[in-house]
Amino acid sequence: MAINKKNITLNFIGLIFLFFSIAAIINSIYIGKPQAVLWFCYFGLFIISIGVFTKNDSLIISQLNILAIPLIVWVLDFFSYFIFGRTILGITDYMFTNGDIIGKIISFQHLITIPLSIYALIKIRIKSSYALKINLIQVPIFFVLSRYLTEEIHNVNCVYRPCMNILYFDLYPIAWFVSYILMIIITNYLFITLMKKEINLLN
Repeated sequence: MAINKKNITLNFIGLIFLFFSIAAIINSIYIGKPQAVLWFCYFGLFIISIGVFTKNDSLIISQLNILAIPLIVWVLDFFSYFIFGRTILGITDYMFTNGDIIGKIISFQHLITIPLSIYALIKIRIKSSYALKINLIQVPIFFVLSRYLTEEIHNVNCVYRPCMNILYFDLYPIAWFVSYILMIIITNYLFITLMKKEINLLN
């Protein structure tokens, strides 16, 4: 029986995402920060893994819509430390301080989520995506859960204040939703309108 290399590759990628998502949940509970399981990036890893296993491009794109731009900002901030000797935005300061080594290792998923997800999409192909419908449900639910089930000191999903060193104002929740709407629309347009043909041709 011939070995389906594409399925093996996709299953391996799916396992990577699943491993990081489970590891993040277990570590968050272990260090006494169960509220951390509500971070978009941790939940997103799990949904992406399901999308990869089931070859569902919409599940993958829905999480990239939410995560792609924040992940890019995280990566830029992380590497800025090695260029300038400090992080520019302060988002990744925790990576260069003492404590929670396992959490820092798990945080390296920020570096691989986008490229692995795009590679999986190349193998799966982008079809008719309903990613925006998923985002329409997921984002408000997670805002409510993060805002009312977690404390401000933890600032899960940045719902209380920006996660970077910038000014904000009293109407911040509105700015939060506007920011996410813009990020989702831009990323979805990028994948569905601009990159769909190119990604499908690479398969």
